Amino acid sequence: MKRKVGDRIVVKKDCKAGAEYYNESGTHYDIFSRNMKQYAGREAKIVEVVGDIFYKINIDILHNYTDEMLEDYVHPLNEVETLAQQPYILNDEVEKIVSDALKLSPQQLIDDALDRGDEEAFKRLTNLYFVK
Repeated sequence: MKRKVGDRIVVKKDCKAGAEYYNESGTHYDIFSRNMKQYAGREAKIVEVVGDIFYKINIDILHNYTDEMLEDYVHPLNEVETLAQQPYILNDEVEKIVSDALKLSPQQLIDDALDRGDEEAFKRLTNLYFVK
């Protein structure tokens, strides 16, 4: 079996009521019923593996689910990491926003040094952030 008890899965959104869906080995199938359709797209956990053929899931223990009806759960943070690995496409508007935001913090530090009358901190910060 592809999955084990405790695995987080998602019931596939595109399962069709009345269609046959097989287990990983292709030896057994079950029919996706109209009543199972309400769980399509929902996250669940496997609570039982029935005879190395079917799965029972926590949100619907009445029906049997096969490998073809299920997909692996992907945590939203994993999707963010995947996006972070893609090449960055330069966007001038975004770059300006980021640049302005990065200047905001040093400007606040400089203003704070001025408010305190800390000339040494003021010089150090202006040299660090604005002198090239």
